[in-house]
Amino acid sequence: MPKLSPKEKEQRSQAYQGLDTEQKRQMKQQLDAARNADPTVTRLCKYQLQPNPAQHHVLMTWMRDCHRTYNWCLQYIRDHKIHVFEKDMKEPNWNQLKERLRVRFVYASAFKDQPPHRQLVLRTPKEMRDKAVDSVIAVLEQGWTNFQKRQATIRKYPHSRAAQRPWKFVPTFKSRRKWTSSIL
Repeated sequence: MPKLSPKEKEQRSQAYQGLDTEQKRQMKQQLDAARNADPTVTRLCKYQLQPNPAQHHVLMTWMRDCHRTYNWCLQYIRDHKIHVFEKDMKEPNWNQLKERLRVRFVYASAFKDQPPHRQLVLRTPKEMRDKAVDSVIAVLEQGWTNFQKRQATIRKYPHSRAAQRPWKFVPTFKSRRKWTSSIL
């Protein structure tokens, strides 16, 4: 079992106050069992990748495919006007939209009838392309949050200039030039 952190030691010492030896032993067993039942990571190791040229090519290919998946999802959203939020609209079902995008742009079955240049994204692991879909959903959720904040401001100050301007949210595509974008 890993060592106790200083915070855990402090919490345990406060919990042990006023208890006799047998009660302390029983409480220690309970706390240790609870700690083992739900282990949490308290440390992070940061590694710098130094790939050889072949590995670098594979990583760049995967990143390019993730960008394509992101952009295809975003194009689908723009074509179907999913990113347009109305005044009295309920919050969209993000999980349902995510599953719809996965079926359309992540799963291999979606690329059976596609031209060969689109099937090339299947060389990238499905989990990484799925993260591109998650990124699109995160952008939409952020746009929805901003829309909700704006609506709250308009309700509070109905005569403000912000209330007079139309709401405009247009998510942008990922650029080929920005190769430092995250893939996970």
